[in-house]
Amino acid sequence: MSDTRPDSRIYRFKDGEVEVWLKGDEIFRANGLFIHGDRLLVGNTGDGMLKAVDLKDKSITEIVCLGAGVVDGIRVDNAGNYLVSHWEGQTYVISPDGDVVEVLDTMGAANSADFEYIREMNLLIIPTFVDNRVIAYRLTEH
Repeated sequence: MSDTRPDSRIYRFKDGEVEVWLKGDEIFRANGLFIHGDRLLVGNTGDGMLKAVDLKDKSITEIVCLGAGVVDGIRVDNAGNYLVSHWEGQTYVISPDGDVVEVLDTMGAANSADFEYIREMNLLIIPTFVDNRVIAYRLTEH
């Protein structure tokens, strides 16, 4: 669980208890979280970065800076790319090497909060948050 307040923390639920798993300046205002393999992908809103935290030693690696905004939804597509949304309305495909392609910009029309990705259909399902709708977009192969 992420805590986006200035004294940011990432919590985990283990053995019926909630405990602080990670805190510090490198995860300032962490928001979106997604476990992929042996890493926790973190949408770090404080500095606009997508980061990866090693689940064993908690070392932190910067993947790419997405700029100012709330780094929110995170998933991994069929090709191993990261799908990442900014709450303000942008959705990106990011290669593991950090190459960024904006695939959707709904700024001004709808926010892109957390989303779901249906692998079998290559389909993004995005709740628009403030206008009570759900939008679906089929991604093209990259």
